[in-house]
Amino acid sequence: MIVITGIASLTNPLSATGLRSLFPLIVPPHLWERVNAIDSAGFIVAAILGPPIAAGFVALWGGPIALVGIGASFGVAAVVIGRSEDPAAPGGPAGASVSVLADAWSGLVYTWRNPTLRGLAFSISSINVAGGVLNIVVPVIVLERLHFGETVVGVLFAVQGLAGITSAVAFGRVDSRDRERAMLALPMAAIAISVSLIIFRSDLAMLLVIMVIYGALQSPMDIALFTLRQRRTEPAWMGRAFAVSFSFNYLGFPLGAAFAGVAAAHSIATALSVAVVMCLAATIFAVFLVPSKA
Repeated sequence: MIVITGIASLTNPLSATGLRSLFPLIVPPHLWERVNAIDSAGFIVAAILGPPIAAGFVALWGGPIALVGIGASFGVAAVVIGRSEDPAAPGGPAGASVSVLADAWSGLVYTWRNPTLRGLAFSISSINVAGGVLNIVVPVIVLERLHFGETVVGVLFAVQGLAGITSAVAFGRVDSRDRERAMLALPMAAIAISVSLIIFRSDLAMLLVIMVIYGALQSPMDIALFTLRQRRTEPAWMGRAFAVSFSFNYLGFPLGAAFAGVAAAHSIATALSVAVVMCLAATIFAVFLVPSKA
């Protein structure tokens, strides 16, 4: 399992970067919000359908067959995307490839020197710490404090996903130009407030409300993040810069999950308090580190 997880961790950025580097090349700029909304909703649909399908495979045929099914889904995806033609790559000196290591280093340098990408890295990685904490704390509360079964955990995350899909459809029709920072900062602040409520009341009704709020607020943040990153990155640098940016942004999630796994065993309130602080930090970073103009 450790080997499988490690390989998946190494290859996941490749898929995510490749996909999101293609969007701005094949979709005109005035439709970026809509395609980014579809991108966000697609991941949410997978998060809703994946767990119950996997649970069904495990119940019927066992864990190994479930893993084979997961591998088969990746194979189908590879066949589908393999039949698609690559769009014309942007030219110019910046688009010239030297070697993998040289390209990785140049992408890291470009991302750090790009004020928008650097600000997003601090902001999104901070909010993802809160996401990692919630991913651990919510099941712990449901299973150990409220004594419900695993099905209730699945329902809560499914509700979060449904709220996210609805929100993605709504915000995907909104022109985000010059509104990206507000679409980042306001949901982050609202998530901080909503998560803090769990500290004082953590019954099932409250968890349900919080998951709906979190899911609904995730989509405008995703759309603003993806669209702003596309607008503020030179086309020839999109592949390398997006790879580094994706890794920076996602870094907070495993850190938050690791912290919550240790802290929740002693104090759920402590884990949630850190999540609230990181949401507020993300809000501040979005306002003061992400430039209003390119």
